[in-house]
Amino acid sequence: MKSKKSLIQILRFLNRLPNNQVHINCRGSKLFASTFDRILYIWLQKTGIMGAKNISEMTKWVSQGMTVVDIGANIGVYTSFDLS
Repeated sequence: MKSKKSLIQILRFLNRLPNNQVHINCRGSKLFASTFDRILYIWLQKTGIMGAKNISEMTKWVSQGMTVVDIGANIGVYTSFDLS
């Protein structure tokens, strides 16, 4: 439990560091983040460490011309994903 608390403390510290909005190109879209956790999340998505399976599933179920509602969108990684 101590290591988990330490990690949370580190993340809280990093999130309080002054950041301007960072623009990151991810999967064909320009995404914006201003805190460390969001920057890290987009980077993990960009590198495929996170989200690759989700994108693969989306391409099976969603096709051009469909209307998709991204309920609970956080940063917009999946909302902005271009399926073309």
